[in-house]
Amino acid sequence: MLVVAAAVSASGSPEEIATKVARWLNKSNDVQGRYTIEGSGIRLSLGDYKGTIKPDGLTLSWPGGPILEFQFIPLAEENLKEDRVEPKPFAEATLNLTGLEVVVRATLGQAIMDSECSEVNFTPLSAPPQYPSGTTELAYQVSIDPAPPQGLDAGVSISGDCGSAVKRGKTCNKYAVVQGQAVVTRSTTVVSCGSGDSFKPGRYRLELMLGGAPAKSISFEIR
Repeated sequence: MLVVAAAVSASGSPEEIATKVARWLNKSNDVQGRYTIEGSGIRLSLGDYKGTIKPDGLTLSWPGGPILEFQFIPLAEENLKEDRVEPKPFAEATLNLTGLEVVVRATLGQAIMDSECSEVNFTPLSAPPQYPSGTTELAYQVSIDPAPPQGLDAGVSISGDCGSAVKRGKTCNKYAVVQGQAVVTRSTTVVSCGSGDSFKPGRYRLELMLGGAPAKSISFEIR
């Protein structure tokens, strides 16, 4: 007998369990009509594979092969990655401008900038994007890579209930000369609540705007 720790939850309906096991075995997810309930287990058929799923494990066999028994070992929720997508702390869009592929990314974080913008220290958030309780300022950074010679109208809109209008503060731009033109390649902006108070706890949204129109968005949280 071979015992293997499987990151497959044995909870749910027979259809859900069979689908999870099928996906875990890297077989077809279409298992409709190819399983039967037998007592406390589920008889599963995937091509030449024959298996029985029970609440605590899976017995699997195939012609000419050994019988393998897989034991379901409970895993902590944070370790179960199946079917879970962790939100990224940035919104990204790709444009094709006359044959030039341009990637525009708006990243959430915190920034410290001097009055002349000679020093900009931007620290991006990790995923999932969230700020601690009592946050009075947050920042975002928009990068354009590579920057087109004609420049690009890229910006950000932030929405959410902070108790007053979200106020855009200082912005520092980084420039590059492309085909004799000075164009913005990176822009860092600090925002706050217009009232001067800290952001209210809740969900907020950052929207990447290209040419004045929304392109991509992400949500973030104030704890």
